[in-house]
Amino acid sequence: MEIQIEPDEEADDEFNTNLAEVLPDAVLQEIAGDLISDFDDDVGSRKDWMQTYVDGLELLGMKIDHDVRDSIECHFGRSIPRVL
Repeated sequence: MEIQIEPDEEADDEFNTNLAEVLPDAVLQEIAGDLISDFDDDVGSRKDWMQTYVDGLELLGMKIDHDVRDSIECHFGRSIPRVL
């Protein structure tokens, strides 16, 4: 029995193909639209939980800074407030 720690690049070449280079733009746009929609739905479904979390932190005496300059920009261009 032979165990390869590093896979042979030639053997996995087809498996590791970048699908974005193969799929048509229309399919990529549909996937991107679905992903953004699902992300927004996920954030929306957590809105009540996030507000309860923020309210709890404020009750504990922690300051929540909503200043855009002090927020973290996530990958999707939304700002996430830092807890100070």
